[in-house]
Amino acid sequence: WKTSGSATQTKFDDVAADEADEFRYDIVGLELGFPVGSRTRLLAKVGQESDVEEDPSQGGLDSNAWLVGFEWQPSNLQTLEVLGGQRFYGSAWEVHWSRRGSNGLLTLDLTEAPTTSSGVLVDDIDPDPESIRPPEFPAIDSGSLDNRVFLQKLATATASYEFTRSTLFLRLYSDKREYFDSAGGDENIYGWALAYDWRFATRTLLGTV
Repeated sequence: WKTSGSATQTKFDDVAADEADEFRYDIVGLELGFPVGSRTRLLAKVGQESDVEEDPSQGGLDSNAWLVGFEWQPSNLQTLEVLGGQRFYGSAWEVHWSRRGSNGLLTLDLTEAPTTSSGVLVDDIDPDPESIRPPEFPAIDSGSLDNRVFLQKLATATASYEFTRSTLFLRLYSDKREYFDSAGGDENIYGWALAYDWRFATRTLLGTV
């Protein structure tokens, strides 16, 4: 089992009269896993989150959220996790897949979350030391630098290949954004990036992107 929670607040210096002057989003949740085989678990996530469609500046925990699915680990080198359910905006999905080889790693992730263009830049910072990409890996395109709040449906595929003293990274992404304000509409952003790490000394790493 696992518990988690976060609170996000973004304030804007220059806003139009008909737009919110800040964005607030809070979420708390509980995740449970139930073994149903030697390599399979049933998963359930329940929680409370802010209803951004109702008011993107209010925050709070006024909407129910739930996801159910499974985790399958056919080998020690591969994992697949699929979940579906309901959140404040309707049907929701999460998919996470990874496969490690002798010289690298492949991953695929599909996530959904409310955010802003400035939040996209902050969220792309990855402090996980086990991540396959370095912290300086190029961020997802932030799109138009405005204060519109949107639902980000992000699909990313990342591959790494390890040489003797270096690692090559390739990242592909598809970012679909559905806006919550009165103007509505959506936006699709696609991109790719390369990064290269070279460990030319015992305690020295050079990275290029």
